[in-house]
Amino acid sequence: WPAGVDFQLLRIAQEALANALKHAQASYICISLESLPEGLRLRIRDDGQGFVSEVSSQVNGGHFGLLGMQERAIRIGALFTVTGKSGQGCTVTLFIPRQPPSKI
Repeated sequence: WPAGVDFQLLRIAQEALANALKHAQASYICISLESLPEGLRLRIRDDGQGFVSEVSSQVNGGHFGLLGMQERAIRIGALFTVTGKSGQGCTVTLFIPRQPPSKI
């Protein structure tokens, strides 16, 4: 993985966890990190109150943590999604595709 990916991954995980603890009123939080053939996937899932909205609309409501996670994901070339339904929890997923081998 390119330099700095591990740091950004850690910060995104920390922010997602902090959001779940602070806002979700969850009784269960699951964190998984998977190395897949096509890339690396980080998933933070909770059973809290959930929400339905786009990251950009959350910024208007003062939820800058989501925007920060999205910006960090963009910096490392990752895909960032937040999904949830009211009363059914929330899932934050970060997927970092593997870089093709460099040609010498």
